Amino acid sequence: MGDYGVKHYVDEEGLEILIRIGPLEDLGGVGDVRIDVKKPDGTLVTWSATLVTDYDSDYAYIRHITAGGSVSDLDVAGEYELQAYGVLGSWRGLGETVKLIIWDDFS
Repeated sequence: MGDYGVKHYVDEEGLEILIRIGPLEDLGGVGDVRIDVKKPDGTLVTWSATLVTDYDSDYAYIRHITAGGSVSDLDVAGEYELQAYGVLGSWRGLGETVKLIIWDDFS
């Protein structure tokens, strides 16, 4: 029949992206969070994000909800590379790269 796994598609709006950034006790106070994104066509963009500390009792996450329409975050099919960014005291840095596959319609 087919693969019934979860797929996400070009121009999907309202997709919640959660990236686990580390132990809540260490990173629960991180600020200036964002997600740096490399789109499949090589374009580099930044997505706004918020710190989430109440999703899981052990880990901190950053969250972004995708926009659609003429300002779509997911406007190109292919592999997106996402990196969490944050500031904690005098430390500024990136997290590990996370990959997200976005499909064309009827894929």
